[in-house]
Amino acid sequence: MTLAVIAFVLGLLFGSFLNVCITRLPLHESIIRPRSHCPRCAHALAWYDNVPLVSFALLRGRCRQCSVAISRRYPLVEFAVAVFWFACVLLFGPTIQAFRTAVLCWLLIGLFVTDIETYTLPDALTIPGVALGFAFAAAAAPAGHRLAGFAHAVITACVFAGLFLAIRKLYWLWRRKEGMGLGDIKLIALIGSFLLFSRTTVALFVAVLAASLFSVVLVIRKKADAGQVRIPFGTFLAAGGLISAFAGSRILDWYLRFFY
Repeated sequence: MTLAVIAFVLGLLFGSFLNVCITRLPLHESIIRPRSHCPRCAHALAWYDNVPLVSFALLRGRCRQCSVAISRRYPLVEFAVAVFWFACVLLFGPTIQAFRTAVLCWLLIGLFVTDIETYTLPDALTIPGVALGFAFAAAAAPAGHRLAGFAHAVITACVFAGLFLAIRKLYWLWRRKEGMGLGDIKLIALIGSFLLFSRTTVALFVAVLAASLFSVVLVIRKKADAGQVRIPFGTFLAAGGLISAFAGSRILDWYLRFFY
């Protein structure tokens, strides 16, 4: 439990940094400089105004300098990363699997929020994420099977990325417009490199199901053509990846029981 609490605190700190990435990466700004500041008055935040969760509560969600409201996204992201990291250590113990899942959660939470806010999936998160997935796959494999673990991750990422590329091309041939961004392709490759084949399949199933239901609701509410509805599919992919990281094997086992 002590390690899980430490993971929670570290999650708050890394969640705070993730907020910087979410804000700046879509704008192609440095995540190092300048220091954290109010987006309205540009007032640089003192350390005591930048303590995860605590500062937001003490400031009552407003900038100390200009009193403009601070987005609730900041404490929510900090808390989400902390909770997921706590769960990683609680469920997997002090293992490489816990570390691997924690890194995946950090990346997916960032991409989840970024796609909602900007309809973009920054390469600065997806491409290094794929490389990290490959590295973790090799490191987590039993001794003597490192290469096989690495190959499994690479093949999974390529298969799912290739599937998305094919769908993207077919949609272009049908509609003569883009139906899926390249960011989604990189994201499914990231998920595949971490979760490998079976759990990536679950993540994709969850994402497609959730996105489909969401699209139906939008069409009904807006009375628009389904082909005109734009959704941040990367958000649903990220959510599917988070669910599958913790429950993918159980979901798959439950599903397969209907066939045996």
